[in-house]
Amino acid sequence: MPPEKTKILITRSQKRSLVCAKLFERFGYESIGYPCIHYEASNELNIFFDDYVPKYSDNWVFISPTAVEYFAKHSRSKETLGSAQNIFAIGKSTAKMLKAHFGLTVIYPGSSNSENFVKLPQLKEVKNKRVYISRAQSGRDKIYAFLLEMGAFVEYVETYRTVFVTQEEISNMIHIIKRRGISCIVITSFELFKYLVTQLELMNDLAIFQELAITVVNKRMFNWAIGKGFANIIELPAVDNQTIVRSVTNYYKGNVHV
Repeated sequence: MPPEKTKILITRSQKRSLVCAKLFERFGYESIGYPCIHYEASNELNIFFDDYVPKYSDNWVFISPTAVEYFAKHSRSKETLGSAQNIFAIGKSTAKMLKAHFGLTVIYPGSSNSENFVKLPQLKEVKNKRVYISRAQSGRDKIYAFLLEMGAFVEYVETYRTVFVTQEEISNMIHIIKRRGISCIVITSFELFKYLVTQLELMNDLAIFQELAITVVNKRMFNWAIGKGFANIIELPAVDNQTIVRSVTNYYKGNVHV
């Protein structure tokens, strides 16, 4: 299917949907940004810093660029990371954000997922050390469990909160999919995907969603999608906009250099 006949709906946050949609349009796609997720600051970060005393042996793990953005806004963030032994990022985009805000060396895997993250050799050195995972209110439990197995003292630090769209907004999204003839939907959050599928099951509208080509960000999301009856799946090796456009284009047998 050529780009001009492919209509794409992007569910990322408002800012990211806008940027992603513009890049798709540069290469001939018709794209619609329909943010299904937004972020807000968490009061838990202030509570954490009230009791936290930095140590050189501390290790920090950041699970998304959004976690970095909200962490960097706190007045004590530079002092905290400046005294840490290691700073880890879940992937390249998160590492890039950390370097931009703090200018520090960041350790990250080549592919942005928990499976590759736990293979980092530096994680073998965390026994009896404190490791803090900066994240939203949920997610990355596999990393937490792995670090516990390695003998670390692990603590989640809720840096921001993720808020999903309402059922009414999902209903409107389905209306847009039908009316505009959407053929592909970009989702870069496994948690959002599970939430949307659960809501669509309650609304008896999942079949419409299953007809679309859909992006997945890791093998767990891929396997879960297969189990839910999705057949048209586009695997994303990373979630930067260039990779998203390239992966969708390759799926539709195109050949575009981004």
